[in-house]
Amino acid sequence: MPNTHNHSYHQPAKGTTDWHLPLNSNFENLDTDVGVRDADANRGEYEPKAGAKFEATDSGAVYLGDGSEWVLVDRRVDSLTTGSQRLTDRSIVYAYGSGGNYVEPFPVSEYSDLGDTVNAAFAAIASGPGYGKVVMPPTDEDFSTTIHLRADYVSLQGSGMWATRPRYTGSDAAFRLDGADRGIHGNFGLRGDGSSGQDLIELTVENEQISHYAFQNIYLENAGRHAIHEICHGPDNNDIYDGMYHTIYINGTGDHAIYSPDESGAGNASRTFFNIQSMTSRIRGDFIHDMSGGIHKRYIGVEGEPCVDGVNFRVQNGYCPIFLGCRGEGQGSHSFHLTNTRGALIQNCISWNSGGHGIYLDSNNREFKIENYYVTGAQGDDIRIRDSGTQTGVLGMHNASTNIDRGVDIHMDVQNKQFGTLDGS
Repeated sequence: MPNTHNHSYHQPAKGTTDWHLPLNSNFENLDTDVGVRDADANRGEYEPKAGAKFEATDSGAVYLGDGSEWVLVDRRVDSLTTGSQRLTDRSIVYAYGSGGNYVEPFPVSEYSDLGDTVNAAFAAIASGPGYGKVVMPPTDEDFSTTIHLRADYVSLQGSGMWATRPRYTGSDAAFRLDGADRGIHGNFGLRGDGSSGQDLIELTVENEQISHYAFQNIYLENAGRHAIHEICHGPDNNDIYDGMYHTIYINGTGDHAIYSPDESGAGNASRTFFNIQSMTSRIRGDFIHDMSGGIHKRYIGVEGEPCVDGVNFRVQNGYCPIFLGCRGEGQGSHSFHLTNTRGALIQNCISWNSGGHGIYLDSNNREFKIENYYVTGAQGDDIRIRDSGTQTGVLGMHNASTNIDRGVDIHMDVQNKQFGTLDGS
């Protein structure tokens, strides 16, 4: 009796007696060879025969039967131990929180909170393929364990900034990137409880670099101290560089929204802040507070709503900082405050109702350029340029409102310095 080539199904010849027997054997094999497709929640209704396959029509998950249970697999698996559901080449790990705190598809274990669970998921990937992503489900639970983003080439992703938005109740940092790089983290919200000393996202350099990273599509709310805090206090060449912050909404802080302090001996270079917005006037300090001596930092489409006590954009010791299409709305102090910068560019920016000057160049600012700017409602001057080392600048088109200004359009307290031609006022 001939058999089919791939599955060895019996093909009864014409005139064969008891031909139903080989056909029954074929049907028995079909129950294993042909996969089952149904909703994930219904897989318990099917028998997990050894070698059978179940494909979930809603989630896309694939399971293999081992004779007693359906075991989750994917198309990247290299080896499988069915008892523990351990996949040795799993690059996507799910870190569940409320109602179990477990890591899938690794062995189910109890973890103290969402932070502990995510840390376990990072460790699982690091011990396996060494690259991939950790996925957090929709959740608004509280957690107090700092999440350490310390695995290179591993990203942390949520289920959307309004769906995954847990609340951090600790007194340290909620998320800490400490030495890892090349990760893209985002699609989540993160709330603080206002505790003193509490950062939501912290980058800490001790003895190695942080580079080629990104935070994107993130909502940050009610940080006790800073929403984003860059700490760089390692020796030379152990710095933070080539990073990007993209589409971030910040709602309330105890201090500054984005804080990069002055750390001697450390580097701080080449970062882009794109489409960053303050959603309320509950920023207690500065919106951007950069004292780091950074090189080639770019602020594009950044909007700082009224800061209660601070400045919208404060940069000190920077080399070639660039502000393009930024908007500063005062209340506490100036919209832009630059000190000891070189090669600064402020272009197509708006200062709106600042509590001090619209644009204030304090001292030792060189080779700067300000053009196509709009200042209205400043409590001080539209532009104030102070002496003490400030020189060689270009002031371009000035589009100031004239009906509610309190100071003068351009106030230059300088002597014998070089400045470019004013192209209108």
